Amino acid sequence: MVLGVSDIAEAQVLTQDLSAEFAEDEANNDEKIDVDVASLRSEFDVEVSGDLDDSELSEEELENIFDDESATGLDDGDDDTVLIEDVQDGEAFVANFTDVDGGNYSFDFDVEDTTASDTDSIEVTELGEGELTLGGESIVTEQQGDVANITVTFDGTAETGTLLVGDEDDVGYQGNITIDSNGEDEVNVLFNSYAAGSSGNGTVFELANPDDTDAELDNFQQNQISDVLSDGDYTLSVSTSSDYDDTLDDPDTIGTLVLEQRATTNQQIWTTSEGTVTDIVDAADADDEDGLEELNSQIEGDNVTQASTIAEGDYVIHQIEASGLSGLLAQYDDDPTTALNDAVTDTGAGIGTAVTDTGAGIGTNDGALSLRVRQTQASTTANQDPAELQSNILGNMTVFADEETNNYYVVYDLDDTSAEDGEAFDARFRVQDDRLLNPSDSDRDALSTNELTNEYYQSVTASFDVAEREFEFDQDPYNVTNAEGQAVSGTSNVAPGTEVNVRLRSASGTSPSFIETSEGVRVNADGTWMTEFDFSDTSVGDEYTFTVRQTGLDENPSVDGTVIEAVDDGTDDGDDGNVTDGDDGDDGNVTDGDDGDDGNVTDGDDGTDDGDDGTDDGDDGSDDGSDGSDGGDDGGDSEDGTPGFGALVALVALIAAALLATRRNE
Repeated sequence: MVLGVSDIAEAQVLTQDLSAEFAEDEANNDEKIDVDVASLRSEFDVEVSGDLDDSELSEEELENIFDDESATGLDDGDDDTVLIEDVQDGEAFVANFTDVDGGNYSFDFDVEDTTASDTDSIEVTELGEGELTLGGESIVTEQQGDVANITVTFDGTAETGTLLVGDEDDVGYQGNITIDSNGEDEVNVLFNSYAAGSSGNGTVFELANPDDTDAELDNFQQNQISDVLSDGDYTLSVSTSSDYDDTLDDPDTIGTLVLEQRATTNQQIWTTSEGTVTDIVDAADADDEDGLEELNSQIEGDNVTQASTIAEGDYVIHQIEASGLSGLLAQYDDDPTTALNDAVTDTGAGIGTAVTDTGAGIGTNDGALSLRVRQTQASTTANQDPAELQSNILGNMTVFADEETNNYYVVYDLDDTSAEDGEAFDARFRVQDDRLLNPSDSDRDALSTNELTNEYYQSVTASFDVAEREFEFDQDPYNVTNAEGQAVSGTSNVAPGTEVNVRLRSASGTSPSFIETSEGVRVNADGTWMTEFDFSDTSVGDEYTFTVRQTGLDENPSVDGTVIEAVDDGTDDGDDGNVTDGDDGDDGNVTDGDDGDDGNVTDGDDGTDDGDDGTDDGDDGSDDGSDGSDGGDDGGDSEDGTPGFGALVALVALIAAALLATRRNE
């Protein structure tokens, strides 16, 4: 068969190209970097050679770098080139720079069976072994007995290391811990200075956020001491070494833990409403710090205020300022409420445990802490024992701990106690822990138990009275006018932030009837409350009742009122009454009144000049100059503030008198 021209196919031969580029321009010597490949050909083999800082890379070095791609040396005797098989267009292959020397790497990529080639380079940084440093401040300051938060940073390739607190040869104490970061850049380690040097008073080292980190602590060591860690400076040493002696002798970084003397400083009583406490507790349920922030926010918003009188049904807050307690409480629980409750109810646990635990304090039957709220003798009924509230408080309290300011807030509902209207209470918080207070050996030998407790126990006190809840209206009856924006207000002794409802309801027989409720009326920090109602659709004479609801009282307070007609106080005409136009349309000061005489110079029947209204006899001080308004001291300004008006009136009066005298002489 003879082929025609139309039966001949055309073919085009293309020259293969190659693009091979590193995905990054720089890398550390613990990283793998992709080499992105593009070509007209779908699959091919590539020969790779290269150099480091202009020094040729050996076949072994190249095989290590491209070991993920199973690179192999060539069989042709070329010992500085490796082959990567089955490279595909659009697919990257991997260069592994782990543990290589740092420097500038340049590579030649040549397709094995064509002339297609490309070159690229990458800068590799050698990280070395890495090191441990102390993050944040290298000086950590706390008080004796408190928990210090120490931040350890893992730099470079460092994954594990050791932390040392103190130096036994230098300060008599040393605590050691090994840290495995498990890839974390920073690890926060808590050091309990109350537990340090002992085996029965809590954990010395622990992670600050164990639920949010992969880090681990291990191989804890310390020397035993008999008392709480003394105030002073303790060296912090960290290194990548697993040997504690090496870390002490040759640390990567050193810092200082400063322990200051602790103190029990103050107690204050605050009050707040149930609604405010609910907001604080809800925030704390999400996070303890959120609860503390909400508490501080409510204080700033005047919803939590200091008080000497607590209304029944409100909440009491004891703010206790005492440093050095966080380590003592940490041995029980991370939650401050659980920790304090356990600390004051744990019996028989030994030193440093409970208010009710015998043997924990210095005294024979004393505990480590004491919280007592006792009725005053003056408010106690004759022949009766004073009431004590602490047992009720411990079972119903919520505690918020602000470790930065060393404040503890003990919050409870007064209704959960036996306190009643008319009673008064003294609240005492006392630190009694033997280990924490650490009496000297000489005092233990020389003083009796009572003398020792009087010398070392640390107490802070506060007091409060209990009163029945009260709500009062500012007026009785409470009348308003038939207009919008009519305010109703009153006072109360309940906690600020308390919200009540005020209901307006027309009296029986009023037609048309009306009812309206103002919700969420807030009691302010000064004890006042106020809301508004719209009476524009009511009529004069309509009767009604205001009632305060949701007060917590058995009987809600109420007051009656009547819609009355608005009273014209004369303030809308722009005059002060002294130059009011008379009935003749002129001003009554210079024109004769209706009796044919001028009522300003001679006492007239209209009473404007006889002093009965107090305008001209000086009784109100308006004309005797005592207030400066008409005596010339104001530089000519009249009482209503019109410049020169007083002088003008005087001048007109003199002219009028002269004219009258002339007329009468005629």
